[in-house]
Amino acid sequence: MSGEQYSSGGDGWIVSHDVMADGTLIGSVSIPPAVMDNAPSLELQTRWLTPAETGKLSQYRRPADQWRMLAGRFLLRYCLRQRYDIAFAQFAFGDHNKPFLVHVAQAAASVDLNLTHDRQHVLAAFSDSHDVGIDIAALEDFARWEEFAGGYINPQEFEWIRSTYITLQPLRAMRLWTIKEAILKAAGFGLEIDPREIILAPDAAQKIHALPATLPAAERFEVRDWLYKDGMGAALARLSRPNQH
Repeated sequence: MSGEQYSSGGDGWIVSHDVMADGTLIGSVSIPPAVMDNAPSLELQTRWLTPAETGKLSQYRRPADQWRMLAGRFLLRYCLRQRYDIAFAQFAFGDHNKPFLVHVAQAAASVDLNLTHDRQHVLAAFSDSHDVGIDIAALEDFARWEEFAGGYINPQEFEWIRSTYITLQPLRAMRLWTIKEAILKAAGFGLEIDPREIILAPDAAQKIHALPATLPAAERFEVRDWLYKDGMGAALARLSRPNQH
C-alpha cells in the first residue's frame, strides 16, 4: 500500500493506492469530516474538475455531497495519472452511472474503472484485463438488517446470517449487500436485476452459488470483500471479458 497526504488551500485528505496481486488497482481517499460542512474550495474544484463537472457540483445543495463528487473525480484522475500516465482523464458515464474513459490513447482504452462512496470514504477500482465493480457500505446501516433484507437476501442467505451470533449478523448482511452490488456494477447493471437471484456463500471457496440468466456466468466472476476503516466494509468483483474464455 502506498499513501500520501494531499493538501490544498487548507483542505486536506489522505489518498492511497494499492496494486493487488491480480493487477487490479484499488484507490481510496478519505475526506476529513470536519471540512464536509463547507463547500470545497474553488482551487480544488479548478484543479480536479472540468468546467462541466464544476457546474454539476454546484447543483448539489449539501456540501458533503459536493465533497464526495469532487473526491471521486480526484481519485479517478489521480490513480489514472499514477498508474496509466493519463495526465487529466476525461470521463463519460454509462447506464447506472458507471464511468468510462473517453479520448484516451489506445494503450489505455482497455482500462475499466468503477467508483463507490459512503460517508467520508471513496474507493475506486481499475483494471486493464477485467471489468470491475466496487462497493462500500457502513456497518451501522445494517444494525436493523432484518427490516429491509427481504429486498436483497434469499432464504439460503438468511439461514447463513442467522447461523452466527446475533452481534455478527449485521456484518454478514453488509457483506452480502456489498458483494452483490459489486457484482452488478462489474457487469454494468443496477437494481433492475433482483439481487435475491444472486445467491452467495461469502465464506465458501466458491462464493457465488447462482446468478440470474441476465448476468454473465458465475465462473467469470472473482469476488472478495474486506473490512475497511471507520466501521466500513467493501467488496470488489472482477469480471473476465468474453475473449478470455
